[in-house]
Amino acid sequence: MHRKVYFAIVLVSLLIIPQFSYAQQISSLQDNTKKPNLSENLKFMPKINKIDSKLHIQKNYAQPIDKQKTIQTNLTNMERVIVITNVTDTSLLDFLKREEATIEATYDNYIQISIPNDKLDIISQHNAIKKITHADGPIHTLTSEGTSVIDSITVNNRGNTGSGVNVAVIDTGFDISNPEISGNVAGYRSFCTPNDISGGGDSSHGTAVAEIIVDVAPDVNLYLYNACTSVEFFNLVDHIIGRGDIDIVSMSLSWFGHGARDGTNLYAQKVNQAKNSGILWVNAAGNYAIKHWQGTFSDSDLDDFHNFLETDETINISATVGQKIRLELTWDETWGSSSQDYDLYLYNPSLSIVASSSTVQNGNDDPYEFISYTVPTSGTYHIVIEKYSATQNNFLQLLSYDINLSEYAVSAGSISRPGDATGSFTVGAVNYSTLLLESFSSRGPTADGRIKPDVVGPDGVTTSTLNPFFGTSAATPYVAGTAALLKYAYPSSSVDQLRSALEQNTSNFHSKNNNDGTGLVNADNAESVCIPTLTGDWNLNVNCTLSSNHNAPGNVIIDGNSVLTIPAGVILNIDFINFKLLIKSGSGVLIKNGGALD
Repeated sequence: MHRKVYFAIVLVSLLIIPQFSYAQQISSLQDNTKKPNLSENLKFMPKINKIDSKLHIQKNYAQPIDKQKTIQTNLTNMERVIVITNVTDTSLLDFLKREEATIEATYDNYIQISIPNDKLDIISQHNAIKKITHADGPIHTLTSEGTSVIDSITVNNRGNTGSGVNVAVIDTGFDISNPEISGNVAGYRSFCTPNDISGGGDSSHGTAVAEIIVDVAPDVNLYLYNACTSVEFFNLVDHIIGRGDIDIVSMSLSWFGHGARDGTNLYAQKVNQAKNSGILWVNAAGNYAIKHWQGTFSDSDLDDFHNFLETDETINISATVGQKIRLELTWDETWGSSSQDYDLYLYNPSLSIVASSSTVQNGNDDPYEFISYTVPTSGTYHIVIEKYSATQNNFLQLLSYDINLSEYAVSAGSISRPGDATGSFTVGAVNYSTLLLESFSSRGPTADGRIKPDVVGPDGVTTSTLNPFFGTSAATPYVAGTAALLKYAYPSSSVDQLRSALEQNTSNFHSKNNNDGTGLVNADNAESVCIPTLTGDWNLNVNCTLSSNHNAPGNVIIDGNSVLTIPAGVILNIDFINFKLLIKSGSGVLIKNGGALD
């Protein structure tokens, strides 16, 4: 009998793309490598006997082995893990400490610890512990030109530089001494263990993101944060909310696991909490359009292995020595109550299994399998999905963190966590020089059918640390910086007003779709459409046009040599019995034919 193989690693991915051209279309990316005939090899392998366990710890084959052979645990002496509990109390923490665990962080019913790996089986027997998983870790997927593309220079030249607006940037690390951002850094804090704002030297990505925000909004206040695990991220978000003074969050990261990509996962819940507290959360959509496949399980030859096309049971991927292959398989069941059991396999060029994920799903589990494998030999590897025990053909989604699934890539549904959150203002990428949607930019819909992304921003730009800087990672700070300009122009604006202004005033505005949202963000267009206050006096200091009827809740004060334009068909209602219209020297109101001031 073989020990159950579990994979429940949750990883964070930086949304940066390697530096090469993306003009080619997805259809031209097909892998023409001759397909191996795995059907017979797979068909006569007996199903492994699964053992349900609380230990969901990554295990790989030390050497390529047959499915029947014993699987060896690939662990270091000390292991950083996340303990998921029924209840967290002092007695449980004391128990973990007695078993030589170091408590690093806690959040709700999650405890992050470092512990000798020979203690894992012991602590898994505790009645208060539901599950033990590896701690998630960050991975890379790898004056800028984009400012002219989004017309932020025009806004800056009118005197709007985002002064006084507080923007938090969440990434894996920052170089706070970098002269491109150092003058804007108002605060920073590391939530990683150990605390290190540089991320152990992994600072180029975060620094580039912060630099773009400053390019767009030169006088913005930056608050820089990094987190290295999900528990640390959850605590980080609580800290940002608790501050009470952060206007905007910019995050060019994806996270994995902890729920479906339907806006209900734990990361999305934290984003929604931030939004509900009055923070505009701007998040990268992801770079997974060519790294994603989805479809209903199909088995025309009745051997329990999915047929991607006719009798083809594998996806071929090309990998080089030292490259990681990280794969996530999910399907359409509720997390925590999955009963349909699917498994995930990786074969090497010699057609031997080198990694697999075969978690038990028997009614109280997650519809989730995960593989992480470091390539020892360059060549073509093969991905296989097995229906181990299921009474129906589920809708499956396969996501590769690192390597294109070009052979059968499906761009639809490739939005990553937490870009799927309802509270996330999600950003895709277009190339700044061609303005064409990047082939890798993740597309919607979300797993529950909502349209994403919301808008797109430019990438392929120059920064002091990354040149060129490709990916939705680069596009996102352009949108966050534009939001900072809007917040400066309309300081009383709500999150929903900011989102609407950004979304409804793009350069090429069109009906929202799952490719580029409503189009390319445009700072000049967005600022030029009034965002009137919903409570109190409206102090207007920018030229803008009122786009719809508005009942002023207080005095309307026009200052700063600004002009308020009321176009045809629009009425500005002011209760002149209780409030006033104050037009200061050099300012004015332009009422066009058909407009009205009542």
